[in-house]
Amino acid sequence: MTGRKKRASKSASASGRLSAKAGPKRRGAAIRAGPKKKTTHSNPKSRAKSSTIKTRAKSSSTARSSSAARSPARAYIWFVRHGQAEGNERHIFNGNRIDAPLSARGRVQANYFALHFPFRPDAILSSPLKRAMQTALPLAARFGMEIVPLPDAEEQDYGELSGKSREQLLTPRYRRYFHFTSNEQMYTVHAPWGEDWEDLKKRAARCLRGLDKHYAGRRVVVISHSDFINCAYGVRNRMENRQTWRRRDVANCGIVRL
Repeated sequence: MTGRKKRASKSASASGRLSAKAGPKRRGAAIRAGPKKKTTHSNPKSRAKSSTIKTRAKSSSTARSSSAARSPARAYIWFVRHGQAEGNERHIFNGNRIDAPLSARGRVQANYFALHFPFRPDAILSSPLKRAMQTALPLAARFGMEIVPLPDAEEQDYGELSGKSREQLLTPRYRRYFHFTSNEQMYTVHAPWGEDWEDLKKRAARCLRGLDKHYAGRRVVVISHSDFINCAYGVRNRMENRQTWRRRDVANCGIVRL
């Protein structure tokens, strides 16, 4: 009996040692084989901050998409100043009251412009004044298109200043009606019995709205006049008057893209 007890106690102690050695291995295997746990925000403030960031990102994305959907399509406009008109070489202020035709040089400029214009536009529009319509004719003939008159694209109405030369307008009697720039440009701010600059801006804005409405997403050429083109450029780009007035005169048959 004593020998059996000893053998039993030895086997029990041996199995205890084996179970003690095997125990940690089984736990280690279970830890390695177990699924990886996702890290979570134990702090409620962190969870709230993460939710706020996601909400803001979603709302800003929605706002961008909705604003893009609301933004109206615009026309792609190529403004072109008419060729040299009779009186331009003598710096006469024609405005829209003196309907001067193109000079011989102006007709050459119009033909050259039409020949080298790089693409067929979707529409050709023009101020109804002779110098503008005559500039548009060669371009319309080249592409077999009609010219659409656009009265809002006429030159500024200089009123009492119409028909006078630059030298006359530099005298004290008339000088007060102009804004002079550092590059010797002169813009008619006030035109007695005519159209002030602020009135011209309103007309330019109306012209641009009409073009955007009827030619949205299309490429159009508009033959117009120097002061009107610069004014329309300033209106389109929301420029202050003094910023607009820093722009140089548009050359005969020069192109300004809006």
